[in-house]
Amino acid sequence: MAFNQKYDYGKRAEYQVARLETTYLKKGDTWEKAPKVYQITVLDFVYDKCSEEPISRYAMRTADNRELSNTLNIIFIELPKVTKLENSIEKNTALENWAIFLKEADNPKKIKVIEKLTEQEAGLMNAKQSLSSISANQDLWLEQFRQEMFERDYRSGLSAAENIGLERGLKQGISLGEKRGEERAKLEAARNMLLKHIGTIDQVSEIIGLPLEKVRELAKEIKEKV
Repeated sequence: MAFNQKYDYGKRAEYQVARLETTYLKKGDTWEKAPKVYQITVLDFVYDKCSEEPISRYAMRTADNRELSNTLNIIFIELPKVTKLENSIEKNTALENWAIFLKEADNPKKIKVIEKLTEQEAGLMNAKQSLSSISANQDLWLEQFRQEMFERDYRSGLSAAENIGLERGLKQGISLGEKRGEERAKLEAARNMLLKHIGTIDQVSEIIGLPLEKVRELAKEIKEKV
């Protein structure tokens, strides 16, 4: 799940899918062994304001829309656009029905919709099988990659917030805007870290640079909402 930040989600996704591809080929392999890879991001905000489609696939193409090799694929699922798919569950693709599920699974008002999804896509909602065959080395790589993505998210969000704060500060003739922007970015980064269970409270405090008590308050707030 990705939350609405000021950094470039397009570049973020391209980096992730490119790095994922580099983990497959071994020395001596031919190019034909390079598999298709997919980077799927569930967005809780509208990314593409020029399209009403809730699911968008991006791949490398020429200017006249000819695909290069169909190797690197990026899929964005924009949850705010998903509602219209509820009226076509029987005709939807599995990915489209997954999008509905991700948006409404915990919504008590959508129980009938979820039941209909389950009937339509038997076994579709069993997400626990996704990592069952991952080896210990792959598991470690995934954890390191996850941590790297968080750190890049944090730095990008912090940079954007600092720029916004600086611009506001210059307009107002003060430097207070920059400090507030940095503080907001740190709080959001810590909140995302806690939501994704990346590190302990002490580790979050150390990495983000927030007082331990402030991180404890955030953790308590998140726990109460859950």
